[in-house]
Amino acid sequence: MEDAQNASEIIKGEESLSGPNWKEKRTLGDDLAEGYRLACQLRIRSDIELTQEEVAAEKNLENREISSH
Repeated sequence: MEDAQNASEIIKGEESLSGPNWKEKRTLGDDLAEGYRLACQLRIRSDIELTQEEVAAEKNLENREISSH
């Protein structure tokens, strides 16, 4: 089981990030559209601003399981 404890809300500079990969899509699902990303998966091309304060708890992401199927 993987979790989304490193989920981050992108505040500024989303255009400087690569698109979401399959890990983010499976872990975050619809939360991607709300500006959430996995910090460990980001490829950053220039300055961004993000927050991780209680994001996982607020979005109830910490217990989502990722299936390998």
